[in-house]
Amino acid sequence: MIRQAREWEAELREALASGADVGRVHAAYLQRLRWLQHERLIHLLVLMLTVVVFLFFFGLAMLMPELRFVWALVMIMGGLVAAYVVHYYRLENLVQHWYTFQDELFGNLFKKG
Repeated sequence: MIRQAREWEAELREALASGADVGRVHAAYLQRLRWLQHERLIHLLVLMLTVVVFLFFFGLAMLMPELRFVWALVMIMGGLVAAYVVHYYRLENLVQHWYTFQDELFGNLFKKG
């Protein structure tokens, strides 16, 4: 998704540079921003669910330390949580970057009309 968003941004910047209608570029931008925000929301929900499952297994491991397989599940879920946190961090930064890109578009929109 991050690679695709970078491609979208390059297309939008190219359209602006070639003199395309800023209003149409902005409309396309808003549609793609909605998709990114939806993706971010879904990943946040998945991250929260993964953390809940991790905490459940961790609590189970603390209550029953003799169950070695539960510790293995804790380690697996911990790795998954770490991966999701990194991915969500990158996705959040991408959306924040797109907000600054929106400021550029609005600047061009007000200059043109």
